[in-house]
Amino acid sequence: MKPARIPQTVAAPERWAELPWGEYYREALELQLKPWLAKMYGFHLLKIGNLSAEINTESCAISHQVHVSLGGSPVQVKADPLHLPFAEKSVDACLLAHTIPWCSDPHRMLA
Repeated sequence: MKPARIPQTVAAPERWAELPWGEYYREALELQLKPWLAKMYGFHLLKIGNLSAEINTESCAISHQVHVSLGGSPVQVKADPLHLPFAEKSVDACLLAHTIPWCSDPHRMLA
């Protein structure tokens, strides 16, 4: 498979409000995710990126939810999404809300 890397660095938005119609997009995304979040189970949910942290996941049965990002507020684990500091098979679910478009190597992000 051909790499999907991009040579330039792309600055990801830190809030939905920074995107055109971002708040409306976030609300629509929450409505679409709500039935799926209720079906998720496990112990640990990673919300990767600042946009993921703003997604309302109250309907999710996974109570331990951790926000992972390089910066922003509130960050619980400061880390590069391409180099997550977690043991293999220690995370049950990940939320990457609009994270892939801002990643320099999307194939690696999903691997």
